[in-house]
Parts: sequence; structure tokens; C-alpha cells
Amino acid sequence: MNWNETAKAFLDAYRHGRDVPGGLLFAKALQQAKLDFTPHSLDRIDALLDQIHQKIRPSKEGFIDDVTKRNFALMLAFYLGEYVAKASGSLIEWRDYDETVAAMPPDAGLPREFFSYITCTVGGQLILPLGYIMERLFNGDTKFVAREYVEGRLDVIQADQRRDLNVWSKEMLDAFARDGYVSGGLAYRLLLRQAKLDYSMESLDRIDALLLKIRGEQSPEYVAFVNKTTEQNFLSFLAFYLAATVARLGSFPLKWYSFDQAGKVLKNLQFSFETTQICAIGKQFYTPLGTLTEILFSPEADISCRRQAEAILRENPDRLVSIPTPERNQGPRGALDLPANWAIAVEQTGFLAATSIFMVQGGQLTPTSLEPGADGNATLISHMFEHPGEAIERCAQQMASNPKSLPHQAFVYDAYSYLPTGRTDALILEMVAYKPKPFRISVALPYRQASANEDFALQDPILLDCSMAKDFHPEIFAQFYKGIYSFKSQDFSWDECLIRPVNPVH
Repeated sequence: MNWNETAKAFLDAYRHGRDVPGGLLFAKALQQAKLDFTPHSLDRIDALLDQIHQKIRPSKEGFIDDVTKRNFALMLAFYLGEYVAKASGSLIEWRDYDETVAAMPPDAGLPREFFSYITCTVGGQLILPLGYIMERLFNGDTKFVAREYVEGRLDVIQADQRRDLNVWSKEMLDAFARDGYVSGGLAYRLLLRQAKLDYSMESLDRIDALLLKIRGEQSPEYVAFVNKTTEQNFLSFLAFYLAATVARLGSFPLKWYSFDQAGKVLKNLQFSFETTQICAIGKQFYTPLGTLTEILFSPEADISCRRQAEAILRENPDRLVSIPTPERNQGPRGALDLPANWAIAVEQTGFLAATSIFMVQGGQLTPTSLEPGADGNATLISHMFEHPGEAIERCAQQMASNPKSLPHQAFVYDAYSYLPTGRTDALILEMVAYKPKPFRISVALPYRQASANEDFALQDPILLDCSMAKDFHPEIFAQFYKGIYSFKSQDFSWDECLIRPVNPVH
């Protein structure tokens, strides 16, 4: 059965006062409810369901087995789904239980129940309108209100439409750390506080215990839980925290993707609540929400946050390398000396780094390239009259082709860097030296713009890529800082601007 066509046929039949195949119980009462896609129609649905509950005391089993009763429930479900789709300006897709489960991770644990008989996705969100109908019609729960149900779905969809997950993750983690407000509310805040979330492996044990405590004491239902904003925020927060903890412990870059964004890379990705937030840790993709929902809802969960973290740490060999300041760079500088041209190239790149950090204090940096002159001095070229994207692309092409046969060149641009602490403002430095053989490095310069509450600050540079073995790193770093400290200004000190991140990258 094509449920999208069925939903359309039902709603068309209602609009024109026609019957549906198999018949429709309470058809007259439904017409009197005036399902006209206004907020008042939601109030009338509440009143209709309350009246049926009080007079008939219906059962879930009877509504699934009797076609006329099932069609009544389906009509209301189709209407609620369409209401959310219209109000959010989003497309809607309907699925039955088997289709929904097939689109979800195998460990999602969606039970075969009345509320999961049909589902829909609107704006990338999984919605189970039969869950609302079940609570009101069979359980007589007058607190489960149609307006709040619809508004809750709209809040989530509209927030997702304008939300960058990388920004949202940082906002949620920062808000919790300062005991601030989380948009939409955050369930179990006190229990989270008691879990002492300090980004340690032991804190993941405490999260496992917290989830098992909720599961054991409250026996939460999957559908009701993931469709309530405060509980959904609780799971999202824990997903962000779990990924951030792993990234910090392993010194991995961390980047978040929505379902649509991830789907461009992961071609066979299936939509579910668990895939609305996907993260890349290192070069691997993970669904932390899947780990959390399996612990919370699966009766035979064979996973924990700690075990998931340990597995990710094993699977990711590529770790970010911090370029420490000289006083923190312990031990000898290394047994390998850099070729003379490489040493000059790295030193001048360090000078470009300090110059660019000095300039970015006044706002966004214009893409800037560096070219060495015949006298050994470097010339900085600002691409202020070009579109930033075009300037970056042109500089990258010039570095690849080296049309002027330069011994080395570099360029810097303002962007974001994905660090273990999340998305961060950063300048990105690219350098290539061509002789005696090609040598490339790429460096991120994380910084924090000044605000009303905080001064401008920068963190230790991060080595994103280097074509030479680690044995060369001490000498490369020494030359890089030699260039940094060669930049002189009365209005700027690299060391005075430097701060240490909460969990520094090693």
C-alpha cells in the first residue's frame, strides 16, 4: 500500500464529504469537528476524543482490528501530520510500521504498537501522531493536548530548519556548563548535574548509569519520549556530550551533520530519529543518538557509552596535533634538520600567522597570500577586491601549479576549524615549499573574537596536515614560532593573547 496516496485519498474524501474504503466510524462527528487546519480545529479534536473515551471506553486492540475504527484513527493521524507539514512548509512522507523500522537502525527498538501503526516524516523529523491519539482516546490523558503536540513538532522542525548542529552543540554544552537556559527546556537537568559531566571516561560510566536508572524506574516509551521537546533535548545534549568527550579524549576533529547533509556523503543512509544528528569523529561517521536510545529503550541493550567511546578511540588513528609554544615543547628539537629552503618557508609562514592574527582582531581577515622575493624577504598580498571563495580557490591553484616558479608560497584565510571542543573560528594557513622536493603543511589558528564579556584570544595552533614524518615536527614547530615572534607590534603580543582550551589537544 502507498501510504502517501492513502493519506491524500482520506483527506480528499473528508473535504468532499465522501466515505473512505471500508467505512469510517464517527464520520458525522468528524465533520462536525471541522478539520479546517486552524488552531481551533485542534481543540475540537481534543473534545471529540474526550467524548468518545468517556462514552465508549475504547481499546487499542479494537481500533486496530476493526477497519471502520482504524480508519477513524488514520483520518485524525493524517490530518495532524498534514497540519504540521502545512504549518512548517515542509514535505510529508507516510510509512507503515514495517517501512518505518526498515528505515531505522536495527537497534532502534521501535515496538509494534498502536502508535507505530503508521508514522510520517516532516521536515526531517519522525512524527507518530497515533501516539497523541492513543493517549487521549484510550488513556484519557487530558494533559496530552493536540495544540501542544502540534506546536512541539513545529518547534523541533522549525528549529532544525534554521539550526547548524555545530553551533547548537556548542550552545547546549556551554549553556549547561553555566547552568543557563536551553531553548525548549532540558529534562533531567538535576540528574545530569549529579552525573558530574567533566569530559572524562568515568563521566560516560555515570551517563550509562543515569540512562539505566531512568529506564528502570520510569520505563519510558520510545515514541512519547523522542517526541517531547524537553526529553528530545536531553538526548541531543547527551549525544553532543558523548561525541565531545570522545573527541577531547582522543584529540580528534569533531563535526556534526544533519540527516540531509550526511546523506550527501552516506548514500544509503536511512532516516530515523537517530540519524537526525550524525557526527564525524576523525574520518568516521557515528550516530551517538543510536547508542543512547538503545541503552534507554532496548530491553537487551548490549552497548554502553563507555564501550562506544573506547571503540571509537581504537578506530581512529588520525589525531590532531597541537603546535605547542616553545616553553611547552619538551625535549630536544629533533635529530633531523630541515633543508634550508624549508626552514625559510616555515619561518615566513609563522610570520604570516602572527600578522594574520593581529589583523583578524579588527574583524574578518581578507584572504592573503605570501610570496618570497629575490632578496629573501616575503611579500604579503591582500585579495581584498576579490570574492573570498574565488580568492581562496585561485591561491590554491597557484600553489598547485606554481606559475612564477617560486621556491615556496603560502596563503591564509578566515574560516572555521572543527576541533575536539567543536566548531571554532580559525584562520587556515596553507604552505608549500617546492625544493629540494615538495613539502606541505596546513595549520589552523583557532581564535575567539572580542565581545562585551571577553577579550580577543587565541589557542595553540593545530597542525592539520604535514607531508613530512613526525621526526621533522620539532624542527618545523621551532621554525614556525621563530617566524611568529619575528612579528613586532606595540599593539599585539602573541603570548598575551594565548589561552589554553579546557581540554587541550596534544
